[in-house]
Amino acid sequence: MEVKRAAWPVSGRTRGRMVFGTLTGAFILALTAGAATLIAHMEPASLLLARRHWYRARTAHGQSAETERADAGAAAVTTVSWLGLVRAWVTAAAAGEDSLVQDTVALAAALVRFDRLTARATSKPVEDLIARDPLMVCAEIAWLALFAIGL
Repeated sequence: MEVKRAAWPVSGRTRGRMVFGTLTGAFILALTAGAATLIAHMEPASLLLARRHWYRARTAHGQSAETERADAGAAAVTTVSWLGLVRAWVTAAAAGEDSLVQDTVALAAALVRFDRLTARATSKPVEDLIARDPLMVCAEIAWLALFAIGL
């Protein structure tokens, strides 16, 4: 006598559940793998903030270096212009106008002092630096006096 084995009942409903279970398991496995990959590639918040600060500092450094180059170019042009003005005044003084030499010396002293004042790191406007510096005010008064006498 042959023994028949009991087979799993195969009906449309059971087969659909088996396919649904397999697909659901595969979907959960894919979501788990995606979440694990995402977590592995995420940066901590502190590293993100440090990177942002580094980019800002690098950008600010680049801007300040560009400003420094522009200032150096402007200073070179100003120096050449100033030397041309001094040559013109010295030529006029050589012709016998002594008041121009005195005016030039007073103006040069004022400009040197102004250059030293603006070289300091400050948040005050330039006008405040000039108005509150005693040496600068004295140089301006001397220049005005020499100019008034020369007229």
